[in-house]
Amino acid sequence: NTDWYCVYVQTPEESADRIDATIQRKLVENIQLAQTMGAEIVQLRGADVAATLLEFARARGVTLILTGQSRRSRWQHFVRKSVVDRLISNALGIDVLVVSFTGPESGS
Repeated sequence: NTDWYCVYVQTPEESADRIDATIQRKLVENIQLAQTMGAEIVQLRGADVAATLLEFARARGVTLILTGQSRRSRWQHFVRKSVVDRLISNALGIDVLVVSFTGPESGS
């Protein structure tokens, strides 16, 4: 009995002519699934995904962010914090629930 949002942040690198068709198709499938479950679909634009999501959450009074686990190499984690890491370390008091990836690539 609460409002919930399916939020997609489109970065400059993900313009319609630059995004892979397979990824775009998966995105559309996820959005359609969220719509059938009653989510309000929100598409935002921003260069910094974590900052854009947190700004949206603060403006809408969101208290919980549910996100998928990032698929990045250890080197990528070492060089730069992931979007998930940055969401978790927010100073806004917003809880973040990270759902792990399960599938052939994760060994599960």
